[in-house]
Amino acid sequence: MEITRAEISAAAASATPADNPSTQTPLELRGSEVLVKALQAEGVRVAHAPYPEQHKFALYREAQWWHHAPQIVDHLPGCEQVNRTSIRLPLITGAADELIAQYAAAFEKVWAHREKLQG
Repeated sequence: MEITRAEISAAAASATPADNPSTQTPLELRGSEVLVKALQAEGVRVAHAPYPEQHKFALYREAQWWHHAPQIVDHLPGCEQVNRTSIRLPLITGAADELIAQYAAAFEKVWAHREKLQG
């Protein structure tokens, strides 16, 4: 399975900034965007997987819910990195041998050409 120059160019060109580019390093942003686009080009249903960071919920700042209010930091670098770099795949709940084989082949192809994709 060889990845073509057109596939590399299409994946790199379609990389777009995520929701909060100010918290992302250019390499992480480009890498995660190119990964998602390259996998999508191979037919994988994949997307970025940001999640609500629990420590930012208003619940933790509202005194009415606490006998002794917790001390919550403003940001957690580990959580922020996970939000910048994680991806989401569909939940497969039944037999899907062909789909799983297709996804495995797509991941192997993208991994084998990761250096080209990184540009």
